[in-house]
Amino acid sequence: MKKVESTNDTKLIVFEDGDKAPSLDELKEYVKRGATGCASAGWIEIVTIQRDSKFAKIGDQLIVNEMGHVEGLPINQKATDIYWSTCISGTVSFIVGDCVHLTGSARLT
Repeated sequence: MKKVESTNDTKLIVFEDGDKAPSLDELKEYVKRGATGCASAGWIEIVTIQRDSKFAKIGDQLIVNEMGHVEGLPINQKATDIYWSTCISGTVSFIVGDCVHLTGSARLT
């Protein structure tokens, strides 16, 4: 079962091992809200985790709004923490807007 964690104006939606992977259309719905609350173009980016950390495993995926920075979406601190924990030291990119974290068998193939 998916888990939703909220921080300020953003959500981190987690699908864990054993959960049914969401469809591409479902993923677009989860992350497509723009800063105005209106639906954006629905472009998503899949960020594949490259290193293990206490928040994520190699191969986990973060699904983010491709246009989130342009649309002025707020920083998603929970998703940013996951991303930073698996990046090379000095990374300064932020994850913005709602994000989906796919783990284990819930990953896209």
